[in-house]
Amino acid sequence: MKLTFIDGEENYQVIENIEARENSIFKDQYVVADKVFNDLMKKDNSRKYCNVLAFCGDRGSGKTSCMMSFIKQRVDVDNSNCFSLPVIDPSFFDENHNIVELVIGQMYAEVQDQKGANNNYNSDVRDDLIILFNSVMIYLKYLAKPDQKENYYDGLQELEALSVGLKLQQEIQQLFGKFLEYVNKETIVITIDDLDLNINGAYIMAEHVRKYLTNEKSIILLSVKIEQLIDAVDITIQREQNGKSLESYEMAVKYVTKLIPVSSRVNMPGLEEYCNKELSYMFKNDDQKLNEDYHSVKEAVTHSIFWKTGYLFYNSKGRSSLIVPSTLRSLRQLLHMLHGMSLRDKTKPEEHKQNQRQFKRYFFNTWVQQLDIKERRIAQSIANLSSDTSFNKSVLANLSTLSILCENDKFRSLLDPANYSHNVSLGDVMNVLEYLSQNENDKQLQMLVFFIRSVYSIKLYESYDYVTEDINKNLYPENENAVGEIYSSDAIFEHTNNIQRVVNGQYFNFALNSVLPPQLVKGAEPQSRDKRLINGDELIKSIKELGANRKPEEEAYQSKFRLVEFFMLTVSHLVNIKKRTDNWDAKTNSAIPSYMMPFNSGAKNMVFDILAPFYNLLNIRATYSRFDSHFCPKAGDITIYDFASQQEWSLLNSIQQKNGRNNDDYDDKKHASLSDIVIRNAEILSALMELIRINRYKSYSSQNVKCIEEFYDSIRNSGMRTYPRYSKDHPYQINFSFLSVFHNLLRECDPNDFDNIYGRQSTVENIVESLFTSSSYAQSTILDKLCKKLKEVYQKRPRKEWIQLFPDEKKHRREDIIDVINQIQRN
Repeated sequence: MKLTFIDGEENYQVIENIEARENSIFKDQYVVADKVFNDLMKKDNSRKYCNVLAFCGDRGSGKTSCMMSFIKQRVDVDNSNCFSLPVIDPSFFDENHNIVELVIGQMYAEVQDQKGANNNYNSDVRDDLIILFNSVMIYLKYLAKPDQKENYYDGLQELEALSVGLKLQQEIQQLFGKFLEYVNKETIVITIDDLDLNINGAYIMAEHVRKYLTNEKSIILLSVKIEQLIDAVDITIQREQNGKSLESYEMAVKYVTKLIPVSSRVNMPGLEEYCNKELSYMFKNDDQKLNEDYHSVKEAVTHSIFWKTGYLFYNSKGRSSLIVPSTLRSLRQLLHMLHGMSLRDKTKPEEHKQNQRQFKRYFFNTWVQQLDIKERRIAQSIANLSSDTSFNKSVLANLSTLSILCENDKFRSLLDPANYSHNVSLGDVMNVLEYLSQNENDKQLQMLVFFIRSVYSIKLYESYDYVTEDINKNLYPENENAVGEIYSSDAIFEHTNNIQRVVNGQYFNFALNSVLPPQLVKGAEPQSRDKRLINGDELIKSIKELGANRKPEEEAYQSKFRLVEFFMLTVSHLVNIKKRTDNWDAKTNSAIPSYMMPFNSGAKNMVFDILAPFYNLLNIRATYSRFDSHFCPKAGDITIYDFASQQEWSLLNSIQQKNGRNNDDYDDKKHASLSDIVIRNAEILSALMELIRINRYKSYSSQNVKCIEEFYDSIRNSGMRTYPRYSKDHPYQINFSFLSVFHNLLRECDPNDFDNIYGRQSTVENIVESLFTSSSYAQSTILDKLCKKLKEVYQKRPRKEWIQLFPDEKKHRREDIIDVINQIQRN
């Protein structure tokens, strides 16, 4: 079934003909309404107790449109035995007018209509009908408030007032009967729109419906938000009891259930019921009717946002993105706003920025109204932040007011106000958001997390947009004519671009061994392979040799230079420690960020981070320049970045050339390469973090260089996609093509040269391989060695399972034994 939305109809009732039922968003609701209505029409006697057909839903869910369409399709067309009164709007009710009076007034207006003769009305009963109108109105006057009893003249008049309820009910039933005789119909259809809208009078209106309008001569169609009606009744009960009662809410639920039984309710469709349906969005352009087709309603929202603003929001197979409005009215209003924007056009940057500003006003001011007051204040405070470098710390400062973080010590050091803002990274914030997102039961918290991730996506995209507007100027900013306030850290940050200032050092901040399984080492603790201290002195030595003896034409020189480039890109920061057992995480209370410090002559303690390239490639010139003092110690000498740029075989040029992009779509290869490298969406970043966690338990090679190559391949082949630039294009595959350059390098390099920098392989022996040196072993020998030498691994499985893994009837090859043990110790 394909839905159709017509642009311009989003702010008023859409009344559908019966022909539109098959492709209507209310198709199922019409079926339910038909059944309830047919039952009410057949069972006159049952209408004495319940004559209600209720269209139930939230504000903007389409209940009025559905109800009015049903009246047009069934009451006005199909059923000639029904007389439908005009729709009653409860917002007109006040202390002097009630719902019964409005219904009687509508009926009287019909009698007074001079066109009655043309409608074949029965004028013979008109006089009797007028008498009944007068009688009913007399009784309505007795529906006085208790504080008006003092106006009665005597006791008999007060007794008469006490009995007026029953008499009024009888008189109204007679009036309905005589009115139907007059109009030659069998049933009066009373329509009430938004019964719960008048909070103060909702209970009184409900009581009047129950007491006076519930009879076999009428059917009541009403639209209502059940939850709000229950709350209104609950408030009235509490007021009468002079205080809140634990039972008042239960009483209110039972009251509303009796007034509007579950079987008489037509519930409006929720977003999950129509978000996956195909959509045709129709509009006019110069009096020509056009349409845009989408695979689903949720796709229409997320794709339109991307095509008009560049901001990425993703739906999942199981549910819609939270950016997709949950009510029909809000959905259509958002689609209307997006439709009115112009498509992205790089030749018209100001139009594009106007689209972004308009969407952000919607997101920051309208979307956030779904949040409760506490979460909304946090969201609006974050939306108003302007500084990039301090943004991450400010976000965490706002989140620290949540009780779920206040009562948890896990992030206490990260939330310390004494931390320098430039040391709080995007990776740190993503870890906190990931922790908060695990609380699936708190919907408000989930929406706040979504909001913050979306704000990051917006900031990352806008930063990327700014850098690529003039990539030669903004990728590696020069600060020759700086104007304005001077900060102590200007010298450090003068060459950082806008993307770097949002990320602040790292996209990812995983704990040790959370990305790759550690390497077992004989006589020592297992060594991390995803983040570790490398032989910085060996790296510096190699850079010095390459700088002093430049032979770019020789293949051996080229191989060594490319390997050095790899380690320059994978070194995240420098640490100042006295022994290798000291903590070497980046210090959040350091006045100068360690990831920006140049690696001078005494710098040896360098931290290898397998995920560091995602940040370091944001400004590759700045990354390479950290090592300039070793490659070009003399002033005026060519820098290592410039030297690499001049060599066609360098890793730098390979990364820029093999970018997986159509270079015709970009100004130059730097822009195309940056498009491949930059993670500019928090949802993609979150999905990549999840992928890395899952891949942690894959089987990796015990050889370091091979293990790292396999890891990069697992990311490159993730299968993640993003929207095409234009609606008719195919989706882009997110490949991180620069990782294929790493793949080729790691496959071609000498493992010994790699391990010489990565770790002292001569003193680091794999304990598993050292235990099993023969070509094959029997079961008893294997289990004996495991039990005595690898006790921690042995205890991961019961002995019975080890026996099953290594059956007694045969000998087992060394390679198979090592593979099985390595796989178990990783898990």
